[in-house]
Amino acid sequence: MIPRHTAVSLEVLALALMLGGCSSKDDTPSDITPATAECSRDDHSEPALASALAVGVPGEGYICPAGDLDWYSLTVPATDKLVTVNVSMPVALSPIQPTYAIFPKGPDGEPGTVAAQAPANATGTSLKFTHCVNPGDYYMVVRDQGDDSVDTRNAYSLNISTGPDPDGAEPNNTNATATTLTSGSQTTAFIACRGDEDWYTFDVPPGRTLSLQLSSAVTSYQPTLRLYDAETNLLVEEQNLAGATEPTTIARFEVLPGPGKYYVSVTDDDNEDADPQIPYTLSVEFIVDADPNEPNNVPAEAVVLGNGTVACGAAWSQMFTETGSIGSPGDDDWYRIDLSGCTKGIIEATVEYDTSGLSVADQWAFNAEIQATVTLVRPHTPSACNTDGDCNTLQKTCDGPLDCAGLFDTCLNQGLCSGASVCLPTGTCGANQTQRKYECNPRLNECKPGATPPPPNVAKLASPILGDNVLFLRVTDYQSDGSAPEKLYRLNVRVRQDPDANESNNLPLNLISPSYERSDLFAAAKPIAIHDCAAGDCCGGADVTGSIGYESDVDYFRFPHPCPGSDCTLRMVWNTQAGPVDIAINVYREGGSSWNVAREPDEATMQSAASGTLGGTTATDECFYAYSGHNDDYIVEVRDRFALYDDDVTVRPDSRDWNPDQTYGFCVEKVANSCSVPPCQVYPNGCGQPQ
Repeated sequence: MIPRHTAVSLEVLALALMLGGCSSKDDTPSDITPATAECSRDDHSEPALASALAVGVPGEGYICPAGDLDWYSLTVPATDKLVTVNVSMPVALSPIQPTYAIFPKGPDGEPGTVAAQAPANATGTSLKFTHCVNPGDYYMVVRDQGDDSVDTRNAYSLNISTGPDPDGAEPNNTNATATTLTSGSQTTAFIACRGDEDWYTFDVPPGRTLSLQLSSAVTSYQPTLRLYDAETNLLVEEQNLAGATEPTTIARFEVLPGPGKYYVSVTDDDNEDADPQIPYTLSVEFIVDADPNEPNNVPAEAVVLGNGTVACGAAWSQMFTETGSIGSPGDDDWYRIDLSGCTKGIIEATVEYDTSGLSVADQWAFNAEIQATVTLVRPHTPSACNTDGDCNTLQKTCDGPLDCAGLFDTCLNQGLCSGASVCLPTGTCGANQTQRKYECNPRLNECKPGATPPPPNVAKLASPILGDNVLFLRVTDYQSDGSAPEKLYRLNVRVRQDPDANESNNLPLNLISPSYERSDLFAAAKPIAIHDCAAGDCCGGADVTGSIGYESDVDYFRFPHPCPGSDCTLRMVWNTQAGPVDIAINVYREGGSSWNVAREPDEATMQSAASGTLGGTTATDECFYAYSGHNDDYIVEVRDRFALYDDDVTVRPDSRDWNPDQTYGFCVEKVANSCSVPPCQVYPNGCGQPQ
């Protein structure tokens, strides 16, 4: 019977002959024999032939023939738990990509289950990794990554070192063995070996915000901090993926779902790297939460404004005021208002931070950290849900943003309106309707820190109530990446009926965007009558009245061509009350092109009461007429005229003002059945200046 090691050697020789591992000009035995000899330099291709490996003493070996396995034996002293393996080829262009695995030596002398190995994705000609193992006797095998390459010229170098685990808190690799911490704890420890996880646990009392800080000098791994709840559901993950090139400083505030047990783990980002030389420091602190309404992180915990049902009356309701804080990145503060009589109503909400007590520099720094944001979230009844994940889209098909009016004007690629990704307690998906945030005006140098204070950190919205009997408000930092647990904001909310009898005569958009075609917006225009003053039916006053009751409110009206196929002269009589809204009245053709301007805006902070006329039959009137070549309706647009930026003129910040009690009125009449000359002029193809 052939001894076991002899059989393996013959097998290797047969494989070398089959592959022609060292072939020359022909395949004669004399040409193959030298290569076969070279491939026999280190015959320890099975555990029984393992070469003894002295810790700290460099060794070397060859990977030849293809599929060669080099077995070694080593002993980890009783005082040590770390094994660092360094395997490398002397040249970068070697066909060998070395890898290795370590096995405990069983009582029968056979290798047991793998105790440590190089990462599967570790490639190249040089490997160095540290592993945690128990003291004892081990085998280690070195081979080519793919078991399909050889290198008869270059030997790999192998060096093994062992040492004690520098982390005194071990073992704490799981939540079951987590190290207990208390508020104010500061722990220094190590990610000492590949796969090392350090787990910590603590009990947080009610009314506390958690502060976590992880720091480290430049290290060989990517420090990663994770926070879990009592059921080990992941709540937070923070990483420094540049940990090998720059120090780690992770500071995180977290508003917790509630009191109780929590876990924190410190690891490498993918558990592949480690550094037994560089420690990290973890600090944990429970901070008294200044927010009196926590927990209100989800709609089910929303603070109910008014403590009951709020009615929309003819005037504004009382102001409902709450305070809160953005205690951590991702902190959402939810508020709920239950409504009655608000089939056609208006809601106003303002979130503001008072930073007046801070220095100018600190005010700029605060505004860079936190941008007050308030979002109006309404239920979308057709979209039922069980989880937040059901509400990434709504059950509302769309071809463009205007199909999602009242639903944040957002049509997704799959042809559905975007949802708010939140399932409301009513069992229906939430839809963002309107969102406003702190803004600065770069044209007025309001965005670059300087010697003067920044604009107030405020977000304010005024939106139509679209028949919902419950609405939610979400207060956040704009990108949910800032935190200020020590600074309170103030939320003010009020509701009322919309006194404008002609609503709704526009689309309930989050913003009126210049990119939208006016002809699309005109689809909501309300028909109005035109007086035939030429036949004695003249305007006796303002037939059409309304108000700009909320931000982005634009009122559209349409009237038919008063003299189809011919020219006739028109007149509009208008008036506007005093107030903040800079009311502009314009006339368009239904296709979207501008036709006439009735009221030029003042662009002042407060407008005075005004009245006037557009058109008429006297020489001093403007030429306002219906043209024979037009075959579509005319549209009257009434809106707040927000200031446009101008490079040559200093302008006030872009504003969209509103005031439901500041009314306007107008009346349109035909004053002549022909082109009145003057004020108009007849051209060969018609009245005025034909289009």
